[in-house]
Amino acid sequence: MASVDVPVALLGYGTVGSAVDRLLREQAGDIERATGHRLRVVRALVRDAKKDRGADVPVTTDFAEIRDDPSIQIVAEVMGGIEPAGTYLRELFAAGKPVVTANKQLLAQRGGDMFGAAKAAGVQLRFEASVCAAIPVIK
Repeated sequence: MASVDVPVALLGYGTVGSAVDRLLREQAGDIERATGHRLRVVRALVRDAKKDRGADVPVTTDFAEIRDDPSIQIVAEVMGGIEPAGTYLRELFAAGKPVVTANKQLLAQRGGDMFGAAKAAGVQLRFEASVCAAIPVIK
């Protein structure tokens, strides 16, 4: 069976975002063998595009470049905070993009709204390790 290519965007490329990118690259073979999917980080939203991050990921300061890119199949939100993360997630849902988040604050304060918006748009909102008391597992 052929593997499926899955372009991924990151909202945030600081400590957490760069670690997610690194782990996806380092574990690419294991992920592909286990799931049949090749996860590739293709773009990251950052505050300062001129900052040297030592990575090959194209960065942007324009959220619309991620929201409106039809090739991006899933978005990982690792920027934290309530806003603009909450607004970005709602816009991603409306654009038909599923999201995985590590944003404890957003889910704690607006989880019902976020899950409702995802459901209404017919996409998934998933959360991972940092939201689950640092369980050392990334599905």
